Parts: sequence; C-alpha cells; structure tokens
Amino acid sequence: MAAKKIKSTQKIIAKKTVDAIPWPWSDRQTFWIFLGLITTGTLILFSKYLFGDQLFIFTDAGADPITIFYPNLVHAARYFQEVGLPGWSFYIGLGNNFYPGYVINPLNWIYMPMSPTSIAHMIGWVQAFIIIGTGLLFYRFLKEAKFSPAVRIIGGIMYTYGGYLIIGSSWYGHSHAIFWMTFAIMGFEFLLRKKIWWLFVIPFIALLGTRSYFLILFMTIYAFVRLIDLYGSSWRDLWAGYKRMIISGVFAVLCALPFIGGQWHIFAYSPRVSGDVSYSDELSKRSVFQASNQEHLLTALFRTYSSDGIGTGDGFKGWRNYLEAPAFYMGILMLFLVFQFFALVSRPRRIIYGSFLFFWIILILFPWFRYAFYGFAGNYYKGALSLFIPFSFLFVALLGLQEIISGKRINLPVLVGSFLLWLVLLWIPYVEPEIRIVQNVQLIVTTFLVLHLILLTLLWAGVVKKLILPAMVLVVVAEGVTLSWPAINNRVTVAKADIGNKKFHFDDSNEAVRFIKENDKAPLFRVDKLYGSVKSGFNDGMVQGFFGTKMYQSHNHKNYVRFMGEMDIINESFEGNTRWLVGLSANQFLHPLFSIKYLLTNNTTQEEVEKAFYTKIHQAGDVGVFKNNFYIPFGIPFERVIDYDEFKTLNLESKRVGLYRGVVVEDVDRDLVKDIRTISADGIEAAGKLTSEDLTTLASKAMKLESFNHKNIKGSIEVERPSVVFFSMPFDHGWKANVNGKQQELFQIDVGMTGLYLPAGQHRIEMQYKPSLATVGWIGVLGAAFLAFLIHRNRKKFWQ
Repeated sequence: MAAKKIKSTQKIIAKKTVDAIPWPWSDRQTFWIFLGLITTGTLILFSKYLFGDQLFIFTDAGADPITIFYPNLVHAARYFQEVGLPGWSFYIGLGNNFYPGYVINPLNWIYMPMSPTSIAHMIGWVQAFIIIGTGLLFYRFLKEAKFSPAVRIIGGIMYTYGGYLIIGSSWYGHSHAIFWMTFAIMGFEFLLRKKIWWLFVIPFIALLGTRSYFLILFMTIYAFVRLIDLYGSSWRDLWAGYKRMIISGVFAVLCALPFIGGQWHIFAYSPRVSGDVSYSDELSKRSVFQASNQEHLLTALFRTYSSDGIGTGDGFKGWRNYLEAPAFYMGILMLFLVFQFFALVSRPRRIIYGSFLFFWIILILFPWFRYAFYGFAGNYYKGALSLFIPFSFLFVALLGLQEIISGKRINLPVLVGSFLLWLVLLWIPYVEPEIRIVQNVQLIVTTFLVLHLILLTLLWAGVVKKLILPAMVLVVVAEGVTLSWPAINNRVTVAKADIGNKKFHFDDSNEAVRFIKENDKAPLFRVDKLYGSVKSGFNDGMVQGFFGTKMYQSHNHKNYVRFMGEMDIINESFEGNTRWLVGLSANQFLHPLFSIKYLLTNNTTQEEVEKAFYTKIHQAGDVGVFKNNFYIPFGIPFERVIDYDEFKTLNLESKRVGLYRGVVVEDVDRDLVKDIRTISADGIEAAGKLTSEDLTTLASKAMKLESFNHKNIKGSIEVERPSVVFFSMPFDHGWKANVNGKQQELFQIDVGMTGLYLPAGQHRIEMQYKPSLATVGWIGVLGAAFLAFLIHRNRKKFWQ
C-alpha cells in the first residue's frame, strides 16, 4: 500500500507553487547566486589566512588548535607516510591506539601527503571550503524539503554563518562534525521524500564515536517531528518513516563494523570514559529541576544575538569558555521569523513545533536534562547542542518565512512585539559580574534588528515588494560576515613568518631532531624535552617527529595515566591531568628504563639536566642535545618480581629504584610468574641505591630489536633464568605476542606497563598490534553489500 499523501497543512511546500511575493531568479540562477555570495563572504572572512600573512592556527582561548588539532593533523600525515593504515602509534605519549584515525574522515585526506609546513598553510583553505560545503549541504536540504528559492538562499546564508560553525572552524574537528551532521539532515530528507537511503548512512560512519551517538539522538527526535508534520498522526506512516531509518542504521553499523572496535577501544582505555575521573557520577547526582543560573542564561541569550556578544577568544566573559558555551547565533532574522511562524500557521502545527522547540528550551533552563542528553559526560554545549538547538529554531523560522512568501501577510503586532522584546533583552542593564557585554556588538545587532524590521514590514508594500527579498538577502550576507568577523579575525594566531623565524613548533627543535636521526639509525628510542616549543611541549613530538613522553589528548591511555599517578608524577584524580600528561621529562632517573636516549634543552633549562645521566653532544641553534649515558633499549628482562601490595608500601624514591630491581605484578597475574623469584619491599630497601653497573647490566641484556614499524615489533633476546620482559608502553589488549612462533600472553606489570613472561633460553619475539574488529569487521561490509542488494531488488517491499 502506498504511503499516505502529505497532509493539507503542508501542501504549500510539498509541491511547486507560484510564490505570492515574487523572486526574480530561477532555481538554477538562485543556486549560483547563493554559491557566489557564500564563497565571496567566506573568502573575505578568511582573506588574511588565504592571501595574507597569517596561518589559521590559533593560540588563544585554550590554544587547542596549536596544542592538539594541528599536531594531530601532522601526526596523521606522518604516520600515513611512514606506516600507512593507522593503528598503534609511539608518537602518542608512550604509545596509544589511534585506529581508525584518518581512515573514516575524508575531510582530512587532503593532508596525508603533506609536510608539517604545507599542512599549516593548507588548514585555512580546508576550513574555508568546509564552511562553504556545509552551506551547500543545507541549501540542498532546503530544496529537497520543498522550500522556495528565496527561502533557500536566505536560510542557506544564515546557516553558513551560524555561530558554532564559524567558531568550530578554528577547532577543526568541530566544523568537520557540523559538516557531517548537516549531511545527515540532508540525507534524511532524501530518505523521507525519495527513499534514497545511502546518503543518510554516510555521516554516521564518518562521525563514528560520541558525535554519531548525539546525531542518532537528534535524528530520532527531529524525524518524529517531521513525520508528524508531513503525515499526521498515522502510526502506519510513522512506522514506515522510522523503518527506513532503522534499515539505514543497520547498513551504517555493518559498514562501520571494521572501525567500531577501534573507536570503542579508545574509549575503553580512556580514564575519562572507563576510569575514575568521569563526570557522570557528579552530573547525574545533581537535582533534576535545578534551574540554570543567571550567568548561564545570559550567555545563552547573548550568544543567540552574536557569538561575540560577550567577548571573543581570551576576551570571552561568560559561562564556561568560548567553545563550550552555547553558540546559538544563526541569523538575527530568525528571531523575528520564529514568532511569525506561530502567528501564521494552524493550531496543530503550532503544537508540533512548539513542543519541539520547548524540548530544547527545557535543556537550557534545567541543566540535568542537558547532562542526560550528553550521557552525563560533560557540562557544555559543544559537539551537539550548539548545532541542534539553533538548527531547530532556524528550521521553524524558515517555515514561517515560507508561509509569508507563499501568501500569508506578516502579523504586524507580533512583528513589532518581537522587535521590542529582542531590543529590550539586548539592552537591559543586567547585573552579573561574570558577564561582560560588548557594546560594539550590541550596536551592530541593534542595527540589523532595525533593518530586518523595516524589510519585513515592507514585504507587502506595493511597488517595492519586488526588491525586498533581494535586499533581505544582501542584509543577511552583510550581517553574517560582520558578526562572524571577530570569531575568525579578532583572535591570536600564528604568523606565516613564524615558520621562517623558528617560533612555535618550527623552532630549533627540528634541527636537533634532524641531527639525532642522521646520527642514530636505531629504529626505536625516545627523546624528551625540558622545555616546550608550544606551551609545555605536550604534543611537540607529533609535529617534530620524535617519540616523546608528554601528551595532550582528549583520551589518553588509562594505563599510562595510572602509572603516572602511582609514581606521584600527577594527581590522577584530577580530570585535567589525564588529558595534559606531563610525561617523564622532569623524572630523569626513570629515563633509562623508558628507553629515553636523548634529552633536549633550551637556553633556560640546560642547568636542569642531570649530569650523572646525560652528556651534551650537540648544539642546534638555541637547543642543546644531550645523550643518555645509561640508555637501555626497548625490552628489558627482569629475573625478579615485586608484589603490588608490597610495592605500595614503599616510599616514592624506593618505588623508582624498585622498578629497576624487578617488575611489579598484581595478584591477578601472579600465576603467570610463579617460577620467578620474588623480591620484597625490605629486599628493595636493603639493595640500596642504583649503580651505573646495574644500568649497564640491564642494557646488555635488553632485547635486540630487528624491525619496528609501530604496529609490528620483532626482536631476539636470551635470558639465563625465567624472566619477565618489561616493554615501556601502556598495557593494551590490542597487542599480541608470539615467542618462537607460539602465541604468548602479554600482561600488565609496573602498574600500567606491558610485560611478557619468558622461560630460560634464546627467544625470538614478535609483537603485533591488532585493533578490535579491524579484520573480522570486514564481514560486516560484505553483509552491508548484501543488504544493499536486497534493498535494490525488493525496494518496493522494503519501503512499504
């Protein structure tokens, strides 16, 4: 049976109509005008990055672009060039999984063959085109949703310069997420109206992870509203719509199956997800109906007028920070048109969309519901609600504009009332010490409020009404570029000249690393720094091409975090410390154990070098290169074990010495090492201080590395007695070991590191990293292909 026809309240946008207010250009001409306007506007916004002297790498507002996003792009490109498909990487702290990495994000593929310098220059171009591309996707969505050309161009421009997209472009991953979420909204419209399902599938694969979860939540809610609006309350038609989504979802899961395991693996080993520093307990215990405070509500209000109404970058003075605060701006015209929609449409549609918007308002007014939407993982709007909330209001506003263009006269009392409401809310002298309103932005917003009021009033004003819609387009473009300007241009950035002037990641550290690599061809050793090229150098190794120990990532390996906490290097109960891992640079006593062979200093840190461990071998500009006198290669055998309960009783100094005396084993793994001698806490204390002979002996017994490529390590070792080989990388179930051709179990030692039991004798060791489902998951792709065949062959049956 064919699906029920769209109900009468929607017929006005379900078929081609002659608009009551004329639009002078055809569909094709409108599209090219739209593309020309958003391209020109975006090129203007990005001009100093594309044609001027600045790089699109920001150093303010937390400096994430230069401390994490740019390093991640360089790391992905370097890994692609050195290894190929992503897996385990020793560039990430002491090592971490980053599969599926760049494989599922085509927006980053352009960087893969590039050098760090080329990537730095290319970022601005990529982000500019992502903004343009996102605008095009939204325009296509509006066309498929049967909006008229005038509404498409006005709505498309408003969406293109939406606050979260513009702000998120400087936190590169966020603009990528908005692009794919917009793709999903467009794909849903194709699924709904034309039963074209594959477009709806693609974004869920590209967004694999938490953002895909957010998108599923949103699409479930949004789809219900759209289906009710288009098809009425027929449960049959509702089920037909959801059935299409479910079938597409199954297809998406099958296609993503090779990558799901790797993504789950990252979260499973993240202290922020599976560890003890998750926000979930704290947030879930808060009162359900505890209202948002004034600082929060004022931030939401002023970031609806403009993303920069309460400051830009480091100058932001509001709730949370510049990125995580609500970014609701999506055009001032939207503020008028939402009210017009409710004044002009039928009661059923007012109920449908009123409930839809009220749902989002509840999330703003009562934070517990927002926490629940985010799975109690964080207290912010980024990643989801800074897009979903303004999109919902914009969509309703555009429905209102369509009503007006199609023949319904503007409700003037509502128009004037909404103008006065927004004007009063903008200029009330609020008393909130944490909020600083930018008066210049207030004046600009007021100007555009007045302009939109005038244009909306004149829409039905006789001879000039033919000019109003084109004038409205120009005003919307001017507003979008003007109010987006501070977020793109009034920020602190890296200059292109900084590359030649050796600043930030481009300093003399690169020459020092080049010297080391030219003179040391060993495949695996670590380099640490007593200074940072950027901040404290957390991700310097990713850009400068060395294996370090510092790391800043959203999800560091929880076993590395555990080790750092046990050794009193960090307070692991503080969530920020699990992301900003300070590494081992300040703990030079542990450097030999962790195969740190070289130490870099600048002019202010040379005196911090422990001369007993390091000897200077080179000076590269401002950077001194020191070599470890007691370097121990990767893979150190120990003939004694220490029970963890005993180890915990030692003081910090004795713990560090104890790591050189034997490996720490926990009760769960005690049977694996039952034939190895145990050393007690008293025995460690009695053994006294570590000597140079101890270190030299350990180095002589270490594994002889034969080959190395991050995911595959081969070597040989001879042990006189049963031993445990210590590998200085976080214990991870993705690593598998073969000893003399037979699989051998790896297990956790030293409170987070990796161990391998060996009986006495000569052994050949091979270790491979295999992300979860990375191989068997391809069966799912075959299943997806079969499902696609069935859908094509039985398409009428599938969509009934």
